[in-house]
Amino acid sequence: MEAKNLFQQLNLTHIIIAIIVAAAVLGFGAMNYISSEKNRQLQQLKILQENEAKNQQLKQTENEKTSKQEALDSCLTDARDTYDESWYVECKSQGLLSNACISLHDMTYDEYVEQNNLPSKKDDVVQYYVGMTEFETKISDCSCRLPQYNADANDRRWEDAKELCAKLYGN
Repeated sequence: MEAKNLFQQLNLTHIIIAIIVAAAVLGFGAMNYISSEKNRQLQQLKILQENEAKNQQLKQTENEKTSKQEALDSCLTDARDTYDESWYVECKSQGLLSNACISLHDMTYDEYVEQNNLPSKKDDVVQYYVGMTEFETKISDCSCRLPQYNADANDRRWEDAKELCAKLYGN
């Protein structure tokens, strides 16, 4: 009986040891799983943060490009306006423009509408825009043929202004 008792004690000891080992293995496995799950979540969070940072950088770069393009467009528009105004001033100073052209140059379209009794935008939209087209045509017809040296000098200033815009705001 003693042998049987000893055998039962050994079996019980083995069972207890097996349970302890199994619990340790399961515990270690669970800890390992939890740890790897946390690492996976941290990795995902890191990737999300990196993607967000990249998106912010792309947005900022796009905004800078847009601002730069707007500045270039504005600069070129100003250069063209200066060129047109210089041409007008040269024509006027040489007496090559009619009084009608001189008065049109200094007039806004709303003043033109009022002076010529044209319908307002709210009264007749179509006629308002027809009148605007006529006004723009009349203004564009108010030019002159400048002597070559005046025309060349004005053209050079315009080219210089465009080059300056490209240097300041070009891609």
